[in-house]
Amino acid sequence: MAWETEFMGINEAARQYMLGDFFNIDQIQKIQDYFASVTGVASIITDPQGNPITSESGFSSYCSKVRKTKKGMENCRLSDAVICQPKTDGPRIHRCIGGGLYDGGASIMAGDNHIANWLIGQVWDESRAKDELKAYACEVGIPEDEVDEDISTLTHMSFDKFKLICQFLFYNAQLLSNLALETLHQKEEIQLRIQAEKKLEYSDQRYQAMINNISDVIAIIDQEGKVMYQSPNIKKWFGWSVEDRYGKSGFSVIHQDYREDMKKRFAKLIRTPGGSDTAQFRYLCKGGDFKHVNLVATNLLHDENIKGILLNYHDITESVSLEKEKEQTQALLRNQQKLESIGTLASGVAHEINNPINGIMNYSQLILDTADSSDTIEYANEIVSETKRVSTIVKNLLQFSRQDIEGSSKACVEDIINKTLSLIKTIIQKDQIELRVDVGKDLPEIKCRSQQIQQVLMNLMTNARDALNDRYAGYDKNKLLLISAAKVVSSGKDIVRITVEDRGNGIPKAMREKIFDPFFTSKDRFKGTGLGLSISYGIVAEHGGQLSFDSKEGEYTCFYIDLPAEEQKK
Repeated sequence: MAWETEFMGINEAARQYMLGDFFNIDQIQKIQDYFASVTGVASIITDPQGNPITSESGFSSYCSKVRKTKKGMENCRLSDAVICQPKTDGPRIHRCIGGGLYDGGASIMAGDNHIANWLIGQVWDESRAKDELKAYACEVGIPEDEVDEDISTLTHMSFDKFKLICQFLFYNAQLLSNLALETLHQKEEIQLRIQAEKKLEYSDQRYQAMINNISDVIAIIDQEGKVMYQSPNIKKWFGWSVEDRYGKSGFSVIHQDYREDMKKRFAKLIRTPGGSDTAQFRYLCKGGDFKHVNLVATNLLHDENIKGILLNYHDITESVSLEKEKEQTQALLRNQQKLESIGTLASGVAHEINNPINGIMNYSQLILDTADSSDTIEYANEIVSETKRVSTIVKNLLQFSRQDIEGSSKACVEDIINKTLSLIKTIIQKDQIELRVDVGKDLPEIKCRSQQIQQVLMNLMTNARDALNDRYAGYDKNKLLLISAAKVVSSGKDIVRITVEDRGNGIPKAMREKIFDPFFTSKDRFKGTGLGLSISYGIVAEHGGQLSFDSKEGEYTCFYIDLPAEEQKK
């Protein structure tokens, strides 16, 4: 993984340490200078490959001049290569190649890391003759007249004493090694801590990114139902901030229709460690609207890391809406199929009635042609009149049941009202409802599908009849149904307004916002589906009009059908 590669790259155990990673070189230089001054031996500190880290301390002019010659430097490097090998059990002591002077060295370590060498030497003991030193100096190229003076700068010391100084050097190197090891442990601990913090930071960032981008909102509530944790993505889905919800009751955002049931479920869940429950309800958003959510709640009160009820909210508003639309479409389809069946039945009945009606009409005319008494003529005329009325009703019924496959055409509002009344008038009178009709004169025509506007009127008149029968069981002087039509002006345009008014109980305020919603009905389920007003609203809207209402509880309800008027020719 990417973060593993990143952190492996900063692993301190994999890098090569240097003396400067643990100590201040200036301070080390001072220690080296004091050591050389006190012991009288030359001193220098190099890296593991023999490259100088510090400056020379107490170097003799003899050795300095030897090191400046080509051959002398080669021999010195060979000597340094031997003495610079890491050794942890004591100092290294040997004679230098060529000059035969004693050198010593001690390794400075940081654990298993060889970080430096502390070298001392240029010691001339009694076993080495001066002539040998002079011969070697001349061999590497030092002028003979300078050799005696250079040899005089060498430190004269017995081998035993030099061994003691080398042992002292080793102890000092050990002290530096121990300090370096302690520092190394601190460095590694710091690096491990940094690594852990970086991992934790990365993990937290990844967790937050995941939480912010998942489609579920996470919350944790305590056993009293108060919010202990809220994922930040609640703002994206429900508008609340984390601060808005922290410490608040988890039940406060549940719609009141579901709240008591959810409290009972919660009480049962907290008694079941490790148990879970799933529910669907409406969730209150900060803006005041509600969304449908699916909730999965898990009891983790026993979990030391959670100590609460874990809640997982998923917004299902869109799927609920789609399902509702699907149900509405299916219901509308079923309703359309019923209307088609009723239309087919009505058409068949009308055709069956037409034949005997025509027979009655013909026989009535024969009676009129042959009658010789005034009573017979009067009765025959009544038969003819009633037969014509039945014929008109049958004609209107046929027109109402006809499938609406034609486009809009100009129509007279008065004709539409009269044709609708011819179908429902008898039922209204049977229910002892007084019908009053007031259609204005010279109303402009409207462009519409007449059958659909009849359907709207039929629905409104039927609803008015039901409202009046609900309020008045029998006859009452206030049992009135008023139908009117007039021209009005709205936004500078001529409108034909058809009003259907009843003196029933009115529409309760709680129902008014939902009255045009599909499937909403205040009737018994055997009397209506709740689709009538929804369909009527859609029909009027399709005609470029508006269906509205006004109502006062206990007094009346008025429905207004506003349709655009056709321009009248001047």
